Amino acid sequence: MLPINGKEWEELARKHYTFFPKHNLNGDLLKHKFYNIAYQGPPTGASDYLAYVRYAKAIKCRIIDDTDGSTRWGVAETSENFDRKFADGE
Repeated sequence: MLPINGKEWEELARKHYTFFPKHNLNGDLLKHKFYNIAYQGPPTGASDYLAYVRYAKAIKCRIIDDTDGSTRWGVAETSENFDRKFADGE
């Protein structure tokens, strides 16, 4: 799932809760946490990003590409299309 709008972030938060009930994040909090990770730099003294940060950055790039650079308007593809493309390895 590629969350683009508020409804999709809420759906992702419900899925997140099934794996991490202790955190209990709503869609807005999960989105905020995601973007904090996606905009992180490498750790001090390290030459590369941590794996989960690289993954978040890749997802952020897909969100930007699939929304024509916007997370509110101009949605190029729905998250269902992204899921299918990602599963197919496109």
